[in-house]
Amino acid sequence: MSWLKDHPFAIEATFDFSLVFTFAINIADAVKLIPACLQPDTFKNQHAFIAVAMVKTKNLRPKGFPEWCGRDFFLPVIVCLCVIITKSKSDCAAFTF
Repeated sequence: MSWLKDHPFAIEATFDFSLVFTFAINIADAVKLIPACLQPDTFKNQHAFIAVAMVKTKNLRPKGFPEWCGRDFFLPVIVCLCVIITKSKSDCAAFTF
């Protein structure tokens, strides 16, 4: 599953700030949001979690490019915290909407 971890090319940026809110939701609601190959990460088998993350970057650019080629971005994202279960082990993942 390395394709889940690797970006197609290296990037550089300076992070100004990030703000993350995490919410507990019903497991049944989380299951509706994610593909069948994933299971929601749960707390005491009662609640699943979603997170809203907001990140402010400066000079986001391909690695090796000069800073003046970079751009500033505000990147909002919503993720559902999940578990990938394979025959050999289970790994944590975040499914992005």
